[in-house]
Amino acid sequence: MKTPKAELRLDNAANIYPASLTKHYASLFRLHMVFVEDIDVEIMNHALENVSWRIPTFRCRLKAGAFWWYLKPVDFVPKVHKLSGLKVFDFIKYGGLLYKVMVDGKGLYMDVFHALTDGGGGLTFFLTMAAEYCRLKYGSEVPYEGFILDPRDAPRKEELEDGFKTVFGGRHGKLEKNDIAYHIEGADVGWDGLVGTHIVIDSKRLREVAKSYDSTVTEFLTAALLHSLQYVHANDRNRRKKNVIKISVPIDLRSFYKVRTLRNFSSYINLGVDLQNKQYSLEGLIKEVEKQKAQGLIKENMEEKIAANVELEENLFVRAIPLFIKRIAIDIICRNHGDKFVTYTLSNIGAMKFPAGMAEHIAEMDCWLGRQRGTSGAATCAACGDKVFLNLSRKIRSDVLEQRVVHLLRELSIPCEVSEVKLA
Repeated sequence: MKTPKAELRLDNAANIYPASLTKHYASLFRLHMVFVEDIDVEIMNHALENVSWRIPTFRCRLKAGAFWWYLKPVDFVPKVHKLSGLKVFDFIKYGGLLYKVMVDGKGLYMDVFHALTDGGGGLTFFLTMAAEYCRLKYGSEVPYEGFILDPRDAPRKEELEDGFKTVFGGRHGKLEKNDIAYHIEGADVGWDGLVGTHIVIDSKRLREVAKSYDSTVTEFLTAALLHSLQYVHANDRNRRKKNVIKISVPIDLRSFYKVRTLRNFSSYINLGVDLQNKQYSLEGLIKEVEKQKAQGLIKENMEEKIAANVELEENLFVRAIPLFIKRIAIDIICRNHGDKFVTYTLSNIGAMKFPAGMAEHIAEMDCWLGRQRGTSGAATCAACGDKVFLNLSRKIRSDVLEQRVVHLLRELSIPCEVSEVKLA
């Protein structure tokens, strides 16, 4: 099988990532899986190669054209590498690929540059690769369903499409109005440093507490983070601090539309409160999160802001602007109309349920978000078996937020184990 030669223009959501790319910053996320036994690197290399044929966007490099960025196929066989830090990596060193797969003992890792895909696309590649490894290593007959594709199938056209253009092209949109949000300040751990707090939570007890507040686990954890941010805000003596705290929660749009793309197809909702004249209880924050989430997930409200971004990209004047100017403009817009409006991010990949043929070989799975540009840090959540993994990454030395989150969980009698991880 040969690598397809057609170039793909970056999808609508992806353009912000090369615009903000520097030698010190890239929007990255990491998927992490722990096997029961040490991983056979040679067999994982075969699994990686097989899956890279099935999902050809993972055999592409980033190319700058005259007006836009593109994914350009490369004749390069991806290889498994030793574990390295979650930070900006040299794409050329990895054959131009926008991701890297790493093995460390029982651990399988994949770092992805967001210009390539989002969490949904990343999970599809990662879990398909893990399933293929189980097939090659153990002879497992893994069912091809959900995130797991059959590597022997040919790539499908709809998996390569720009879902934003397919669904929202030609529509008129309207950007949402936002208030500038509070940001946690602190001494940096280094220009490319990243520290993680790994919180392992008892899944059953967490669900019980969330249910007692009549909320979902995601709503409860969002409110718990807001409650902890409220504490940090109250103890911040900066007189010029902003009073709005907001958490950005990514939303996978594939669950709303019949789109099967393996590129970026996600949006977000910002959930938060204004603390100028009021302090909120945890119960009050849960109610705010529930109300704002319900409002944000109304299709018409989501579609307006997404369509506005697509409409801007399709504008004839914008299309005619040379890329070197467009890059500067996109970066400025993102700094002034993106990073400023959120305090923190919480990305929940949900419950990881592995099918027969995989489940007996995998101990756990979680994920991390890389260094943030405009905010101090970000959180991810993943459930696996009887555990929920809440991972908070930060670029500042102070861990007051992380301590407060743990304090709140234990105050609510939710058992949790805490460890610090040097990510970069």
